[in-house]
Amino acid sequence: MCTAINDNRLFGRTLDVERSFGEQVVITPRSFAFNFLHQGSASKHYAIIGAAHVVDNTPLYYDAMNEKGLCAAALRLPELTTYHEARSDKDNLASFELIPWLLCNYETAEDARKAMKNVNITPESFSKDLPSTPLHWLVGDRKTSFVIESVEDGLKIYDNPYCVLTNAPEFPTQCYVFEERGRPMLGDLSSSSRFVRAINAKDHTDTCDGEIETISRFFHIMSTVNQPAGLFQADERTLRTEYTACMDTETLTYYFTTYDCRNIRGVKMRSADLDGTSLAAFPMNQAERIDFLN
Repeated sequence: MCTAINDNRLFGRTLDVERSFGEQVVITPRSFAFNFLHQGSASKHYAIIGAAHVVDNTPLYYDAMNEKGLCAAALRLPELTTYHEARSDKDNLASFELIPWLLCNYETAEDARKAMKNVNITPESFSKDLPSTPLHWLVGDRKTSFVIESVEDGLKIYDNPYCVLTNAPEFPTQCYVFEERGRPMLGDLSSSSRFVRAINAKDHTDTCDGEIETISRFFHIMSTVNQPAGLFQADERTLRTEYTACMDTETLTYYFTTYDCRNIRGVKMRSADLDGTSLAAFPMNQAERIDFLN
């Protein structure tokens, strides 16, 4: 159960799972080779920063942005997602490949949306230990955002005027709930309630001028959809907000907090060797720190 928000220069999400899966903040430089199952190898592309689980030197991104400020996040869409077998007339991508493919190749949400018209998302797993996950995606930049869903009758692309996405149900149903029921639906942690709450928090929280104040404001907005461990269960799993991310598309900084450490930390893309070939990974897990004043 996750929530993603695109708020002008900032793009972020909560990752709500039962435990950490070893995710790190990972910078992929421009000359790192991505080997796509159907699209060949890409070794010259935009640099990327985001949260990923690295397996066999491959970053499996949960969310990320590229050096041009294009951002994307994957959220679960169980029971409603259908991936389709590869087609010769399409750009075929496995679900775990979609974020790096978009961020490798496109500068803006408009360009990414145009490219998605010829994409087919295929059912291949990364490995037998990492099966394909039913997902939908929020993609955005400083101007606009859109949603990608692969369902039984094909790939759907939706404009997202609310710049918010949660887990299932599918995006049109989330919009219907907000437009028909709106503010009264704020009490629980269901996807529909979090969708409503996130929109209201984003649209009505006081704006700020300073950079630090703006980042702090975004984390306050995201805190309205955070999940304490044990408060919500799904599929017999007890979920918690494992991390909250905030990507600044101007400074190209990935900010985050984790369940066990609410201090805001950051990783700067521009501080890395962006012309290299090797991943740079930074651990996210850290113990809570309390600053005593006496």
